[in-house]
Amino acid sequence: MVVVREVIPDDWQTLRDVRLAALREAPSAFGSSYAREAPFTEEQWRGRISDRSVTYLAYLPENPEPAGLAGVYVADGVADVVSMWVRPSARGRGGQGPDRGDRRLGEGPRPRLPPAVGHRVQHPGPHAL
Repeated sequence: MVVVREVIPDDWQTLRDVRLAALREAPSAFGSSYAREAPFTEEQWRGRISDRSVTYLAYLPENPEPAGLAGVYVADGVADVVSMWVRPSARGRGGQGPDRGDRRLGEGPRPRLPPAVGHRVQHPGPHAL
């Protein structure tokens, strides 16, 4: 089973570490770079956590380190999935849920958001949750 939770401001260091790992491992999957974001201050990382931009971290039960992240931008009641990444060591593992069956992390069709939310994938990338 995969546990997914929303990032809160006190998670800024975890967000920083996972985001920088993602930028190092899959630089072409994001609209930024490790060189640009590595020097960000605590204030800048906390600023990335807002009401309009929501980040989720995914965890596998056997590892306290996040298995991946998903970034969602919300505007006018529509949530756009703008980035997703799964740590290489977590790909192909876990991932059961009511609408996912036995799909593994990083494989198969993308998860669906509830119909009331709506969604658009702006950059599907190769490393979806």
